[in-house]
Amino acid sequence: MRSSRTEGSSVDRAAPALRFGVRAMLAAGALILVTVPFGVLLLLVRTNWAPLRQADLASSADLHRYAVTHPGFVTAMRTLSVIGSSWTWIPVFVLVGLVASLASATETRDLRGRHGSPGVR
Repeated sequence: MRSSRTEGSSVDRAAPALRFGVRAMLAAGALILVTVPFGVLLLLVRTNWAPLRQADLASSADLHRYAVTHPGFVTAMRTLSVIGSSWTWIPVFVLVGLVASLASATETRDLRGRHGSPGVR
């Protein structure tokens, strides 16, 4: 059965714009869902809100109490701290950059062919 729409109709041309609009609204909604709670939490921290401060002090005291009696936990936390430090990740990023540069240079050389210029055989 044939469709009643003709090729290139306004419905066909509006579909990408509609999809873009839907994606843009979803992205804006996701951004709002992330930034508003973060902003509220930042405000509460900056104003030194008493209930949040008390929760912070209580959790740090409990964590310290636990760490005093569990040296393995302290070792694990120190290991996570080192893994997350910039001195660990800077060499990783440099290495990834070098590998990407070498891969790009190799691909460019392969595309040039034997004579050193594209398209010449």
